[in-house]
Amino acid sequence: MEIVIRVILSIFSFFNLFCCTATFISQYYDNKRLLIVAKQRIIPPSYHNMITISLFCFSFGLIFKYSLWSLGILLVGLLINIFYRKQVTFKFTRRSLSFLFVYLLIIVLSAIFLNNYFLYAFHVLILLCTEIIVIFVNIMLCPYEHFVRKFYIGKAKRKLKNNPNLKIIAITGSFGKTSFKNYLYAILCGQYNVIKTPGSINTPMGICKFINSSLTPYDDILILELGVDAPNTMRKFFKIFHPDIGVITAIGEMHLATFKTIENIQKEKLSLFKNLKEEKAKFYNQDCKLISLTTKDNVHPYSLSEIKIISMSIEGTSFEYLNHVYFAPIFGRHQLLNLLGAIKVAKYLDIREDILVNRLNFVKAEKHRLSVEKINNTYIIDDAYNTNYLGISEAIGTLNSFSGSKGIILNGIIEAGSKAKEINFKLGTILASIDEVVLLKTANPDLKDGLRSVNKKFKVFAKYSEALAYLLKRDLNYILLSSKAENEFIK
Repeated sequence: MEIVIRVILSIFSFFNLFCCTATFISQYYDNKRLLIVAKQRIIPPSYHNMITISLFCFSFGLIFKYSLWSLGILLVGLLINIFYRKQVTFKFTRRSLSFLFVYLLIIVLSAIFLNNYFLYAFHVLILLCTEIIVIFVNIMLCPYEHFVRKFYIGKAKRKLKNNPNLKIIAITGSFGKTSFKNYLYAILCGQYNVIKTPGSINTPMGICKFINSSLTPYDDILILELGVDAPNTMRKFFKIFHPDIGVITAIGEMHLATFKTIENIQKEKLSLFKNLKEEKAKFYNQDCKLISLTTKDNVHPYSLSEIKIISMSIEGTSFEYLNHVYFAPIFGRHQLLNLLGAIKVAKYLDIREDILVNRLNFVKAEKHRLSVEKINNTYIIDDAYNTNYLGISEAIGTLNSFSGSKGIILNGIIEAGSKAKEINFKLGTILASIDEVVLLKTANPDLKDGLRSVNKKFKVFAKYSEALAYLLKRDLNYILLSSKAENEFIK
C-alpha cells in the first residue's frame, strides 16, 4: 500500500510541475515573467485557499503519520493547483525535456529515499512553491544551457562569416513584424535568393537554429524577425549578427508588464538603428506616434499618406503609389501599411518594377492575421493572433467598411500593464456597430463594462469553437476572430 501511495504522489506532483513548466515555456523561460503569471492566478478558489488546503494536509500528515486521509487531502490540494493553473500547450523541445528529466529524477529519488514525514513535506513544498521549484531547476540547468547556447551561437556566427555578401534585414516592433517579413519575402523572391525565419520564430536561439539548419552560401538575403519583450533583450541579437537593414513596424503598449514604461519600449526598439552596418538603411512606420524620428536620423519613413486607396474589398486592395497602380490580395489599413514598408525596402534593394508588380500577386495574409476563409456564405476573417488595441480597432474598422451583417469573437487586450482597464473598456465601446458580439468566458471584465456602457448585448461561451459555431448559425456575412491566443501570454 505504501508503494502505491508513493507512486500516486509522485505522478500528481510531476504533473503539477509539468503544467507549470508549460507556462514557463510560454513565457520564454523568463523567471520574472513566470512570477508575474503566478500572481495572476489569484482566482476563486484563490491561491490563498490552495495554501490553506496544503497546510491543512501537511498537518494531517504530521498528526496521522502518513494516513490515507492525509494522502487524500494532499491529492485534493494538488488537483486544485493543477485545475486552476492556466492550461498551456507543452512544447516538447530539447530544453523542455531536460526540465522533465530533472523533475523525474528528483521525484523518483525522493520516493525511494525519503521517509514518510519528509516525503509529505517534499510534496507539500511542490504544491506550495511550484513556480519557485521550476525557477530553481532553471537556474540549476543554466551551466548546461550556457554551453548549448554558446555552441549554437558559435556555429551560426561561422556560417554568417562564410557568407560575406549576405544582406541581413532585421524587423522589430510591438506588432506587424511577421506580416511585414512575409510581404517583403514574397516581393524579393522574384529577384533574389531569399530565406526568412518561419512562423513567429523571433528569439536569439530560434534564429541561431534556423541559420544553422537553413542558410546556404547561395543565399543573397536573410530576413529576420526580432522579438523584444523586456529591457536589454536586443543586445542578445547583436552578439550573433549586425543587420544591414533595420525596420521598426510599430511601438505600442504590448509587454508593458515587463517593460514597465513606454519609454523603455521606445529605447529598446530604437536600439536596432544604432547597430546597423548601413547608416542609411533605417525604415520605420511614420504613422506610429510613439516613433519620433526625423530625416536627420538618416531614416526612410513610410506612411499611408503616401498612397491613395482606389478600392478595398474582401478580395484585396488596389492602390496608387508613386504614380503606379498596384493590386495585392490583402485588405486592412494596417496590413496595407506593412506592405508599403516592404515595397520601400524592396525598392531600396533595387527591385525591378515589373517584378514588383508581378510579386504583389503572391502576397498573402499570414494565418491568424486577417487571413480569410469562406464557410458557406460566410467569410471568416481570422485575426486571432492580433492582441493589441490598435490592430484590433483597425480590424473592426475594416469589418465595418464591408456591407452586410457582421459578428466578432474576442477576449480582450493582453500585456497592457497598468493601462489594461482603460484600453479594454475603450475596446468595448467601439463594438456597438457589430451585429453579434461574442466573448469568451475568460474575457476581460473591463471589456464587458465597455460593452454595457453603449448598451451592447453580447453572448459568452467557454470555448472558441462553441462561439464560432453559434455565429455560423446566425447566417452572417462576415465573422471576425480576434485575440484567440490570449491565455498563452501575460496580461
